[in-house]
Amino acid sequence: MHPLQVEEERGHASTLQMMRLLEQALQDDRSLEPCVKFFDLCSQVYNADDEDALKDLWVNVERSDSAKRVLAKQLVDNALVLMERDERSRPLILRGLAKLCVVKEGNMSGECLRGISLLIQQQEVAGGAESENLDAAQVLADVVLPALTERASDEYHTLSVIKGISSMKPCRRLAEALGSCIPLLSDLLQSFATEETVYRVIAIACMSAENCVEATGQGIPQTICRTLLQTELPTEEAGRQLYNDLCSIAGRCAWHVRKAALYMTKARLHTEVFLFYMRNLMGERLPSSRLTVREAKLCYGLMMGVYGMMKSSPEVRPNAESESPICSLENL
Repeated sequence: MHPLQVEEERGHASTLQMMRLLEQALQDDRSLEPCVKFFDLCSQVYNADDEDALKDLWVNVERSDSAKRVLAKQLVDNALVLMERDERSRPLILRGLAKLCVVKEGNMSGECLRGISLLIQQQEVAGGAESENLDAAQVLADVVLPALTERASDEYHTLSVIKGISSMKPCRRLAEALGSCIPLLSDLLQSFATEETVYRVIAIACMSAENCVEATGQGIPQTICRTLLQTELPTEEAGRQLYNDLCSIAGRCAWHVRKAALYMTKARLHTEVFLFYMRNLMGERLPSSRLTVREAKLCYGLMMGVYGMMKSSPEVRPNAESESPICSLENL
């Protein structure tokens, strides 16, 4: 039996039926009816209030996780091709994919976030979407994040979606879209203090000045400050990205919010962490000596942290009149 030769759905949405509708739309680009039906099925999944409503989602699909993952990837790939070929279908398909981010099995949420991420990057390069209905970052904010907040009690799924977002390429549009989930990220930070993807998403969100203000109100940079004071510089590449994210969050919040900078200054984060480890990494170097790639990346993270504090706190600046405080770090 061909995997798409299934009976007409009797009541509940299924991934195979969604796939069939996308293939139908690709074959007949003159009709929007398959796209409307696809969106309706995605909405049915999104609005389901219990597991029973989703019992047929993977009907006639092999029970193995690998089979479900293959189907989820194919579905998203077809959706992306359809949106590229038929601009009339884009609002329906885009919002449909966003609604499927609530599906835990088969890495469906991860695949849908992959598709949305590609669209966000394309629109970032193009300077924006043609309309709000086609704005992938706005759809992420309007559809995915509210569902994430409503289902926050499902920690496994919440972390799965956070992981998908953390894999997105950082950009201004994505940062702005994440504004509504700062309180949720603050809660996750308390519950999953060792989860690297949470810090990564916070670091992306803090690319926005408004989010830095909200994050400071939620106590996020204060928590990061305490974490940095208790964390040694990583000696392996595995922990380097997390450490840089911690420095980035602290530096950006200090840059945009004086309250955050003052807290870090009182905790002596600049002398106990940023300047201390930069001096250890650089030391008394010969003109011919070079930092390793890992060391250089760590120095960059430390410089982001201290530069943010220097911008907002005259107490940290070696020369308050200097136009470029970062220049004073050259000899460390």
